[in-house]
Amino acid sequence: MIVIRSPSDLSNAKVPPHLAQFITQLIISITTPPENIISEDDGHFVLITPRDTDSNLCEKIGRRWSESMFEGVCFNQEFNCWHVVVQHNNQYTISIFVQNEAWLDPAIKERILLEIA
Repeated sequence: MIVIRSPSDLSNAKVPPHLAQFITQLIISITTPPENIISEDDGHFVLITPRDTDSNLCEKIGRRWSESMFEGVCFNQEFNCWHVVVQHNNQYTISIFVQNEAWLDPAIKERILLEIA
């Protein structure tokens, strides 16, 4: 899992260009101005990687993926990626980017599909 707390975190992550473009577009639409993208009070971004599972996501989002309450889920066909929003205490927001790839843990995908059904 890649945690993005600043613009340099995304640059250093070396994600594929199409995915970096998708994440950048969402960051810009969520935060204004983009230089002030994250604060300790407002939240951060997480990119799911092939090694992530339902259980290890608990460390980053506060509870198991399967037990999480999502504020929203949307799928972007152009980037083949879901944007999942988890909110804590009505302010701290975690935006999670989940690529629709064969390596994705089935439990993660199943929970997303349940949410959007």
